[in-house]
Amino acid sequence: MSISDIQNDYYDRGWMAAWDAAEDRIDELEAENERLKEELKRLTKNNQRLKELLQDATDSVEEYSQYAGEYLCKKHGVAEEIARYRAALQEGE
Repeated sequence: MSISDIQNDYYDRGWMAAWDAAEDRIDELEAENERLKEELKRLTKNNQRLKELLQDATDSVEEYSQYAGEYLCKKHGVAEEIARYRAALQEGE
């Protein structure tokens, strides 16, 4: 076996090891990508549910405030709170 053969063998083993490591890393990244996709789906669904709940709560506050009277609504800033909730809903779209 010549020095050239030894160098080529060493090069080939190093290259193959790097190739195998790269393939392993690609597999890891693909698995992480799938995990993140699932997490994004879960969070998106949860976010939509929270938006629906905020919408329902805002509507309820607005409806119930009609029974409270003008003085109490002004004192507690009900109109401002409702506007703040509606703005938050608009931002999330």
